[in-house]
Amino acid sequence: MKLLLVGDMHLRIKAPQRRTDDDFMETCLGKLRQVYQIAYDHDCMDIIQVGDFFDRPDPSKKLLAAVIKQMIGDATRFFTIHGQHDMAYHTEASMESSALRVLEAAGVLQVVENRPTFNAGELLLVGASFGQRPPTLSLIDLPNPDQFRGAFKVLVAHTMVGDKPLWPGQDLPSPRAYAKAHPGYDLYVLGDYHYDFETWVGKRAVINPGCLIRKTAAERDHKPKVMVFDTEAREAEDVYLDVAPASDVFDLDGLGDDKPANVFDGLTDRLKKMGSVGVSFAENLNAYFDAEKTPERIRKLIWQELEKE
Repeated sequence: MKLLLVGDMHLRIKAPQRRTDDDFMETCLGKLRQVYQIAYDHDCMDIIQVGDFFDRPDPSKKLLAAVIKQMIGDATRFFTIHGQHDMAYHTEASMESSALRVLEAAGVLQVVENRPTFNAGELLLVGASFGQRPPTLSLIDLPNPDQFRGAFKVLVAHTMVGDKPLWPGQDLPSPRAYAKAHPGYDLYVLGDYHYDFETWVGKRAVINPGCLIRKTAAERDHKPKVMVFDTEAREAEDVYLDVAPASDVFDLDGLGDDKPANVFDGLTDRLKKMGSVGVSFAENLNAYFDAEKTPERIRKLIWQELEKE
């Protein structure tokens, strides 16, 4: 069986800062079309996407309609989980009313839950959306253990795991450490960390395909790709998307000349003193809210402002 592994997509309408595309929604939809074409060309039975499907928890109805129109009717099955960008205020409670649930109701994809999702007895999928801890596979009470004893077991998780810290002092779990902490799976497909990696722990693979969209000028040299994974041969193949060169889609004039003041300067240092530093900005900010007993209405206002960009 072949699986197509897809990283964070961040589909949106508004062009990010310094992107110069005439129609950024069409740029995003073009990436999605390529994903399906690659799946077809490589005989992939399923597409597995790692969350942050959309760039906002409330994507426009125009984008939703366009995504449904593009995905509907395709025979390739599409599985995904919730990233923090898919969750209002980054809360697990919002998952049941998310845009991904609209796509699921339209029949174009399936959200992988924090319990086994079975696919014709060949594939056992478990999801760990942003903020969720993966279940211990050996402790899951399967409805028919014998039927799925030989299934290929996949954990799809939206969590900050990587092979290179993104800033000095970041406590970043390594792919090998993550697999060790969550045993029992044959393949770990991870998101949130925007840079690709492929790590093998014996016969188990820990893979992040990397972000599909170059959102910022800092990502201008990133080469968006997907990965074709053969479960029988246990091999992964990189397939790069056809994208315009950075010079055609980014305004690079004066890049790095002026850096605006960060209103959250010092936040990480304060959280370190409180012993509440997580591996992502969202975790740090939520820890700060909790420590300062920030009212819920203020939290929502701050998240709304942060999610506008």
